[in-house]
Amino acid sequence: MKKFLIKSSILFLLLIGIDFIVGIIADDAVVRIHHGDIGKSNYINDSLTSELIILGSSKAARHYNPRIFSDSLHLSSYNCGQPGQGIIFNYGRFQMIKERYTPKIILYDLIMEYDISQNDNNQYLANLKPFYQRAEISDIFTLVDKNNKIKMISNLYRYNSIWLQYLMNFLHLREGEKNDMGFMPMYGSMNKMKVRKNKILSPKKIEFDELKLELMDKFIKDSSESSVFFVISPHYSSPSSEELSAYYKIAARYNKQLIDFSSHPKYLNNDKYFKDGAHLNSIGADEFTKDLSTLLKKKLDIN
Repeated sequence: MKKFLIKSSILFLLLIGIDFIVGIIADDAVVRIHHGDIGKSNYINDSLTSELIILGSSKAARHYNPRIFSDSLHLSSYNCGQPGQGIIFNYGRFQMIKERYTPKIILYDLIMEYDISQNDNNQYLANLKPFYQRAEISDIFTLVDKNNKIKMISNLYRYNSIWLQYLMNFLHLREGEKNDMGFMPMYGSMNKMKVRKNKILSPKKIEFDELKLELMDKFIKDSSESSVFFVISPHYSSPSSEELSAYYKIAARYNKQLIDFSSHPKYLNNDKYFKDGAHLNSIGADEFTKDLSTLLKKKLDIN
């Protein structure tokens, strides 16, 4: 029993040592990455000063061309969209942005699944793990799951699902998707064999996620010095009336303008502008950004 306790103690101390070393190496490596998705995150968190920013998921990243905004609105612009992420991640991203400056205009591309309805909220934390020690990020983890406060003590846990991606970006072995001012366009035409149309929602009342609403409340409060617009970018097929109603309720709740292109006849079922059933291609993205810029000029009284 004595030998077992000694061996167990040595193993425990060894794991603590390894965990400590992993934290030092990984934390140092992350801030040195300037390529791929990690490089984009580092730029947004530590260097971004653009007057207009776009927040949201893959539709935000792929539908909004910041160069067109810059040319049309005469405002420096950057696309902060992150595929697969909603308000839980974007609230954290905005916290790191506002530590340094306040954008003049924020365009937030709303997505039902990521920003409003109930699902597993832990899925939105992976890309925030490396920044856990930064101001207010740790609070998000605790809000999602109180057990995260214990889990995140371990550096091995913090990096267990993303260390390979970070290593590849650090060594420039995988650059990630090329982006222009954060913009990640999709090229090519629609393949109807792979069309993924929007899910038809049940006629039952959509269940709002209280945590998502709480963080949206915080985001709206923290962005009070910016002009915030909620946007529904073009859909290949019209969203259900229940989904649209939920979007408009969110806009009304926060007294924000909702710019709705979801069923715009120019884009609806138009193969020319879509790469798949969920995303515009580069042609569609440029066209949508031009249309949105024209609308924003009027709303912001920009000549």
